[in-house]
Amino acid sequence: MEFQITGFQDIAGNALLSPSILTEDDHQKSVAVDTSSPRVLTTSIASTNTNIDPSLGANTLLAKAGDTITVKFTTDERIKDPTATINENMVEVRPQSDDDSGKKWEFDYDVVDGINVDQTPFQITGADDSYGNALVAFPEATTDNASKFVRIDTTKPEINNVQLASSNSNTERNVNKLATARDNITLSFTASEDINTPQILFAGQTLQASKVDGTQYEWELIHGVSDADPNGLFQFTISYQDPVGNSGDNITNTSDGSLVTIDTANPQLDNITIASSNSVPSLANQNDTITLTFDTTEIIETPGV
Repeated sequence: MEFQITGFQDIAGNALLSPSILTEDDHQKSVAVDTSSPRVLTTSIASTNTNIDPSLGANTLLAKAGDTITVKFTTDERIKDPTATINENMVEVRPQSDDDSGKKWEFDYDVVDGINVDQTPFQITGADDSYGNALVAFPEATTDNASKFVRIDTTKPEINNVQLASSNSNTERNVNKLATARDNITLSFTASEDINTPQILFAGQTLQASKVDGTQYEWELIHGVSDADPNGLFQFTISYQDPVGNSGDNITNTSDGSLVTIDTANPQLDNITIASSNSVPSLANQNDTITLTFDTTEIIETPGV
């Protein structure tokens, strides 16, 4: 700050000679004046979650429980003691690691279970410059300078209406259906929200379900039975995640109790005997009765003889 002693006289009436403009005193001390309030120039928001939901667009960042949201901001001058909030929670503000100018700052928010927000709000609530001028008010925002925002989703998806069906017409009316080689087994289910392609584990192999055309949350797996499939109940495990990465509970049973039993083995006859009511069992005459008996390796329909 400049100052000037413009004039004075001594007792005798002698006036000050050549008054000058000064910026410091005889001890090399000066005073700096700043009445301008500091301002926030830029903001950027990021999440440690790298998943993408194609239905929401590239500007929608995602976060689930265990993820961290980071907001960075810059100011037009050095500030001290900034304060901030994310999702209405006070957070600690720290200088960015690559900065010693006092103009680049950042703060974090650790996402916990039970928080669900479409657009996470944040606010730089206060700061002072070196002169004590308060930060120009920075209103609460949900998007940064690049129009990006963070969607918090900690709710795990669910699967309902799980059903099994078989293209084998022999047992179409039974809850416990059958399937043999070249039949199709259909596993259908409905998700509670958008999910990534579900994985179905069957007989040691991982199969992928497909979304039912014209629907948003309905899925199905159509499995063509082969001779290599294990005989017995069609046992499955459905695993799935939503786009944020929340995993739902694995599904291993149908909702309606429907079952499909795979049977690709041909029935076999055993203990075949034939006898006659004749006193000589190996002979038969008029009015004698010939009896054919046999066992089978499984339940069969009425055989033809």
